[in-house]
Amino acid sequence: MLLSHESVSFLSLKRPTIVIVLIGYLAYAARKVENCEAKWGNLSYKVSSKEAVDCDFQARERMTGKKKRKVRKLAMESLESRRVMATLPYGAEADDTGEFMLGRVAVTPVFLESDGSIDASTENWTPSHINQVLNNIQTGLNWWTQLLATKSSVHTLEWVIDTTFTSNLTPTPYEPIARNSNAYTMWVSKFLSDVGFASSSNLDDNVRAFNNSQREKLDTDWAFTIFVVNSQNDGDGSFAPGGSFT
Repeated sequence: MLLSHESVSFLSLKRPTIVIVLIGYLAYAARKVENCEAKWGNLSYKVSSKEAVDCDFQARERMTGKKKRKVRKLAMESLESRRVMATLPYGAEADDTGEFMLGRVAVTPVFLESDGSIDASTENWTPSHINQVLNNIQTGLNWWTQLLATKSSVHTLEWVIDTTFTSNLTPTPYEPIARNSNAYTMWVSKFLSDVGFASSSNLDDNVRAFNNSQREKLDTDWAFTIFVVNSQNDGDGSFAPGGSFT
């Protein structure tokens, strides 16, 4: 059974748009005139110009002798083929960890292993089962990459899977599948506390902080975490009744 955090906001295939705002002289450069009136102090001077943006400069040059300052031309280049920033995508904050399913995405599967200290341990991971689940995760991710390829020839989607918490199983005093689904707050909080992300009283904030750290660690644009609950020995393969989901 897979439980993916923040998967709803992550499934967005909208093409991002970058808006560049140029401040200053925009109103002048927007129109062309044959004649304009430029004022300097108490003097009024008629000058001829093709661009309204040059009026003040010409008037100042004639009346004060000061030369027009040379301004470099604005140039733009395509950034499609490379990342804009080293850590966060353009305009994203640290807690914006899954705005678009585009670019490089960090995926962190967390495999929970009950230790029997609170709940009886009824599920135990085996190497073959771990490999099977990881292959299923990879297959699911590849499906999204292939889907994007049919929709766009411009954008790319690359998955970076961190298997740290599958190679080293995460111990938990709970048997997640034996409890109802709302108990996820207990074993997710325990994991986050063990890895050093429990500074907030809000679970979502701590998950986003962990995801952001994974994004920085793996040098990706976005990141999300999959908490994998073992249900191999469970009778119906579902959480106990009474939770928000099964």
